Amino acid sequence: MNYRVVILCAGKGSRLGRRTTHLNKALLKVGDKAVISHTIDSFPKETEFVIALGYQGDVVRQYLEIVYPERKFIFVEVDKLEGIGSGPGYSLMCCKKELQCPFYFITCDTIVDIKNRLHWQDDWAGWADIDDYEKENYCTLELDSDGWGNTYVEGYCDKSENGTNNAFIGVAFIKSYEYFWKYLEQIKLSFNEEIQVAPSILSIPTMAAWCFDWYDTGSEEGLQNARKYFGGLQNLDKEDEEIYFVNGHTIKYFRDEKVIKDRICRSNYLGSVIPKILGSTQNFYKYEFLRGKDLFAIDNQHEIIESLLNFYKDNLWKDALLDDKEKSSFKDICLDFYRGKTLCRLEKFFENSNTSDREDIINGKSISKIENIFKLIDWDWLCDGIPSNFHGDLHFSNTLLLDDGTFKLLDWRQNFGNVLEYGDRYYDLAKFYHQFLWPHTSVKSGKFSIVERDGLIEVEIEVPENIKKSKEVYERWIVDEGYDLKKIKILTGLIFLSMSPLHEKPLDRFLFYFAKLWLYSVLRV
Repeated sequence: MNYRVVILCAGKGSRLGRRTTHLNKALLKVGDKAVISHTIDSFPKETEFVIALGYQGDVVRQYLEIVYPERKFIFVEVDKLEGIGSGPGYSLMCCKKELQCPFYFITCDTIVDIKNRLHWQDDWAGWADIDDYEKENYCTLELDSDGWGNTYVEGYCDKSENGTNNAFIGVAFIKSYEYFWKYLEQIKLSFNEEIQVAPSILSIPTMAAWCFDWYDTGSEEGLQNARKYFGGLQNLDKEDEEIYFVNGHTIKYFRDEKVIKDRICRSNYLGSVIPKILGSTQNFYKYEFLRGKDLFAIDNQHEIIESLLNFYKDNLWKDALLDDKEKSSFKDICLDFYRGKTLCRLEKFFENSNTSDREDIINGKSISKIENIFKLIDWDWLCDGIPSNFHGDLHFSNTLLLDDGTFKLLDWRQNFGNVLEYGDRYYDLAKFYHQFLWPHTSVKSGKFSIVERDGLIEVEIEVPENIKKSKEVYERWIVDEGYDLKKIKILTGLIFLSMSPLHEKPLDRFLFYFAKLWLYSVLRV
């Protein structure tokens, strides 16, 4: 039977709050790929998909085109995303011209294993068990059995506490498409004065009902449950970037198109120490997925760290030859990058956290205001950097130990104060140092804490023994190579401050207070 698959991606995903401020909910990562990829990967290669686009629609289009260049997508623009008469029913009506055949209907925030249902060629709707408190959130079904093991829809209730415990999960196969379209065109406004899809689907005569294991990624609880089940590489959530691993490729997303453009440009300066970029769009680029180990995934970092540092030294940190004017300008760039950018980030942190610059008692120590801490820094000395090629986010998680024993660097920074060709080597050295104080594995596994009570603040993070040993090896190497360890420590504190507004609570507050404590301790020595 010839059929198409329609996926509705027009909605904003208001149940997810800040997560969908800049990203369509179809592109939230579950496992190693976007939610929408779980649906697409369930169908044969020759399947034709009709994608209803609306909120952040161009970004959805870019994702599908860069991840699935061999797939066929028909994109339909939905011109009414909110207000009376909008809703999933209206989005689907926009797709009517492309769905004059049997079709699968799937909402973009639903994950189910649909492969085992592709053989069933009659009308059916998917359902799953829900708890009583969830009835008001979903259209629910009244079901009946024919005595032969087949279950059918007998009726439905639209988002009411009087409904059943059988939720319609936004998945269906519409064989009787002519009947469906005729019914949908006549439907009246329902919940929230929107046009809903469920009544038209569930009113088809002899509509079979199939039970699924279901993940509703359109809610925070459902998203977290899905992520727990599918696992994969879970980075710390950021509103304006994401990383996916699909079909043998690594896909990077950035909200800021200039980041993509500059990263691609910088790849020419970094050369063979990074993977070769295979394609890009305005907001995405992709490269071949490399098989190897994140250096946080091994337990003997302290044994290989010297060879790793020598790899950086021989293959990455090439001096940039500047004339006197360029050197003076570079010092100004460093000042703006270290002080100016940090102050801007702090303004964002204070705004987001509803706090202000003040004296604090952190881990039993009286710590001055950031304003006063900054007065202790010799900025002229700090900004006398080493212009060279650089990575910009250098740490174990961005260094792969490949199966052949060589290293590759990932996720490089796009610029250094708008300079692409070179940056301050000390920034790389400080970025590398920060992981020994703030191990990413400890952060991801929740092995850090911040307690704020009665004006007192306690911050703590677990540092594994092998990371402590690595720190000792690194500090010796720094001294032996003639670098200034105190400068690296101060820059590390500034890095923590700059990171604080980029993360959600409580990690943002932990980073801020941890940075204050660290900087004050280093500067008072």
